[in-house]
Amino acid sequence: MNHTFRDHVTSTKFSLTLSRSMIFHLLKIEGGEQFAWRKELDAAGLTDTSVPTRGRLSARGLVYAPDPENPGIYQLTTAGQLVCSLLREAGLHEEFES
Repeated sequence: MNHTFRDHVTSTKFSLTLSRSMIFHLLKIEGGEQFAWRKELDAAGLTDTSVPTRGRLSARGLVYAPDPENPGIYQLTTAGQLVCSLLREAGLHEEFES
């Protein structure tokens, strides 16, 4: 069980809120991309908040940094993978595809 994810979503029974920036970065990480280029951010209508956004995803239990020597490289947790599936089911990934 992912205790970080459980603690986050059950603070009000069950709630998970993600900003557009969080969705963008979650889908980038799902695709194996660790960095977002300026043109991608501009096309998505986002500013560069990669570091704090990925920290917020980590605080929600959706991503983790597997290598303490390289804390800026993230992977999806099982919860993150499931959320990406839900985002795709809802069609939210389409607005970030070029």
